[in-house]
Amino acid sequence: MSTKQKPANQVDESKIFTEELGMPEFVGAQSEDDFFDSVRKNINDRKIGQRTAPITTVSFESLSALLAVVTPQRARLVETLKEKGHFESIATLADALQRDRGTVSKDVKVLSNAGFVRVEVRSFPGHGKRSEIFPAARKVRLELNL
Repeated sequence: MSTKQKPANQVDESKIFTEELGMPEFVGAQSEDDFFDSVRKNINDRKIGQRTAPITTVSFESLSALLAVVTPQRARLVETLKEKGHFESIATLADALQRDRGTVSKDVKVLSNAGFVRVEVRSFPGHGKRSEIFPAARKVRLELNL
């Protein structure tokens, strides 16, 4: 006996998102409860057909967790990156900051893991790989609920 499967409902993404794969407009810190409240609101808005902008949220459980990621040197790195738009490599970013390449590489990794910067690794046949660094968002707004 063969069973017919219903075709999957196609979702018209143009009715859900305001821009496809656009840069997120928000990076912040908030409590777990606030994060899930905002997710529920986003889902409800989409259910009723409201268009929503893509959002990236970075949450920290405490002020000390936030300060462990956002040090003065890393804040300067993010500001420099935002001014320039992107850097073609860790070495060019380190030169612009007048800092050690290894330390800048570690800072980029921490900031990337936290969602503040985006790294794209490019291969150059015969020359290895290079990491291009971009801001993760157009705007960064930090919220901390104590």
